[in-house]
Amino acid sequence: MKSPTSHPQRRSSATNAATFRPLVWAATIYILAMSSALGQTIQPALCHYSKLPTLKLHDDPGKLARELLDEFTALEQAIASLSPREDEWLNVELNADVARHVRARSSHEYALRSAKLHANSVRESLLFLTKQKESRIAPSMQWVFLTATILEKDFYDDIAALVATGGVGRSAIPQLWLALPGERDVAKSLDVHFSRLAQHILTCTLPQVTIQK
Repeated sequence: MKSPTSHPQRRSSATNAATFRPLVWAATIYILAMSSALGQTIQPALCHYSKLPTLKLHDDPGKLARELLDEFTALEQAIASLSPREDEWLNVELNADVARHVRARSSHEYALRSAKLHANSVRESLLFLTKQKESRIAPSMQWVFLTATILEKDFYDDIAALVATGGVGRSAIPQLWLALPGERDVAKSLDVHFSRLAQHILTCTLPQVTIQK
């Protein structure tokens, strides 16, 4: 069997305090959504506080969802799928002893599979938000699920690892995502951008799509 291609830039989230951030954000947004479901009035949309560039493109929830759908669709297509042989190898290694499992999680194959699955998960959420797929889930909760998903730090590390090894071209990443001019650390730039996006959804998008009484 082949040995994994190591990604030295891939970081372990197990020792990173940011691991808990998605849970904190998701819980905050969930409470906001539930307050509306119970008939309570929530804050107005505070879009002017957004840190996203070109705000006029983002202050409308429908426009934002369509823009994000285009971005994540293009990214998912840019990430290669594993061959059946690679997929089988990765499954074997992940279910082997601890040492082999750890090595497999640092492999090129793991980064490809993980990043593509994550991009697909976000894209599926956006298909509902753009009404290209029917859903019985309230829009407010759909935005909650999306926000929790985009704040997954392992996704940033996977993309950064693939860029470092040429598995994904830097040009495949939307320029807006590389939020820090001159910053060579792709994972850090993605972290900053999606944190800003999550804040925008919390303060601008979610109040607009949540029924207020």
